[in-house]
Amino acid sequence: MVDWSAAGASLSGPVDKVPLGPATLSVSPVDGTADIQLSCEVIWRQEGKIGLRLIGPVPH
Repeated sequence: MVDWSAAGASLSGPVDKVPLGPATLSVSPVDGTADIQLSCEVIWRQEGKIGLRLIGPVPH
């Protein structure tokens, strides 16, 4: 994770094949508890980075 706020985040890595549009962000806590999953939208992609707009918890 490069940057984050309550509204969104930017990620770096092998993201060339991540499509723009709806997605799920899974975050693994260091303490080994269950992953946190958030609904989001990939809104931009540029040189090994993507930008996400966070929407909220993934509905169960």
